Amino acid sequence: MAEEEKLLPASKSKGYTIQPDDSGRVLSRELSDTRLYTVTYSVVIALMGSLVFGYAIGYSSPVISDLEGYDNKTGHIKTGYLQKKEYQGLFSALMPIGALIGAPLAGWLVDVIGRKLSLLLCSVPFATGWIITILSYASSHATVVRTLLFSGRFFVGVGVGATSLCVPLYITEISPTKLRGLYGAANQLAVTIGLFMAEIIGTYIEYYWLAMIPLGITCMLAIFCITLRETPRWLISHRKNLQAGRVLLWLRGNNYDVVNEQREIEDQVKSENKLSFSEVLQEFKTRPVYHPLILAIFLMVFQQLCGINAIVFNAEDTFKGVADNAALVSALAVGLTQVVATFVGVILTDLLGRRHLLISGALIMCVSITVAGVYEYLNEPKNHHYHHIPALGIAGIIVYNIGFSIGWGALPWLLTSEIIPLRVRGAGVGIATFVNWSLVAVVTGGYKSYQNAVRPWFAFWSFGAVCFIAFLFVAIFVPETKRKSLEDIEKSFEVSARKSTEL
Repeated sequence: MAEEEKLLPASKSKGYTIQPDDSGRVLSRELSDTRLYTVTYSVVIALMGSLVFGYAIGYSSPVISDLEGYDNKTGHIKTGYLQKKEYQGLFSALMPIGALIGAPLAGWLVDVIGRKLSLLLCSVPFATGWIITILSYASSHATVVRTLLFSGRFFVGVGVGATSLCVPLYITEISPTKLRGLYGAANQLAVTIGLFMAEIIGTYIEYYWLAMIPLGITCMLAIFCITLRETPRWLISHRKNLQAGRVLLWLRGNNYDVVNEQREIEDQVKSENKLSFSEVLQEFKTRPVYHPLILAIFLMVFQQLCGINAIVFNAEDTFKGVADNAALVSALAVGLTQVVATFVGVILTDLLGRRHLLISGALIMCVSITVAGVYEYLNEPKNHHYHHIPALGIAGIIVYNIGFSIGWGALPWLLTSEIIPLRVRGAGVGIATFVNWSLVAVVTGGYKSYQNAVRPWFAFWSFGAVCFIAFLFVAIFVPETKRKSLEDIEKSFEVSARKSTEL
């Protein structure tokens, strides 16, 4: 212990225990000795970004309803700034387009200036976008209003893309191994809460007041980010080992043996030199890097091609004829389902593991969206002689959202941050995030055309087929990362690469 005391005297405290795991490797300490309030505080601050992210997703629907030119509640003609369908489509599409810029930009920034500062800078495009949106109310000229609305939506999209990368990455790198799944999955919970807030509050207040709420949260994010610490892994990778040790003590507490955790990170970093841009590109040709990157990309592909955005954004159609205010009822039903199911998924992530939740979630989605497709098929005019069962479609949509929320909402983001090696983590997560937002733009922008071309029931069944393929993919290829340190996960891919070379 003399060497450890020399390195970090504060790590020698009362209550320090050492226990071996099943493989005989010494664990640094019991989870019960970990101080959790500092890491919980850091996670909550970071999740403000995810809250604004979700709010931005849910914001488009009430804004379009507010400015499309007709108020269904009063029957009065409104401004009509977004009355044309092409304006509505452009307003919706500009967010994922902005995210396509924000994600790779953040992927570069997190490696250059650090995870904390990158997270802080996410507030800049967010604040810019929301302020521009609010200012659009000051003009009565239609062209000016639309220009400001479109510009604001684009800047918010840049913030969404950056946040979707920075938040899960920051949380993954500061969380203790045994609770990394819980903290990481909380990212999606914050997104669903933000989406739910925007859709519900948006039914009662005007779009410019609605934009003031995320602006306030963004300001809080910027202020409280100043109190956060940089992640120990980024600090060690930039040769700031002493500062990294202090951060680990702040995160874990004095009863925690940070020496073992710091040494594990240092040992992994020592085997990896700081890379230039050209060397990073060369790294992507090596199996220990491209293998986890391919897994991450496929997880992102399945997350979007399972049809979640198309289903959620068009859920109102399923509720028509069942409720007088289909928009509000669908927002309540789908939003509450996602929040509750995501919360359950957060709790189960470290108990059951990532693979179990992804596999079960894919199967639930496959069956439920197929059932919803049956409803759509029976609802076709040519099948009018069949008994119309609205509850069948509603149940399918609700259960589908449960399946997505317990696994596929949070875990692709979490696993991407876990499995990509530290030396290329920023660039790798940036690539996977870019793929995700590209597919968001394709699915949300092209779903209506696809639905009209093949009919709704076939579209639903095609999503079910994707869910089944996702189930097979996870069952065969995706490793479990539960209770493994990020360094152990990285080493496992290196071992797998060596074994494949020896064959």
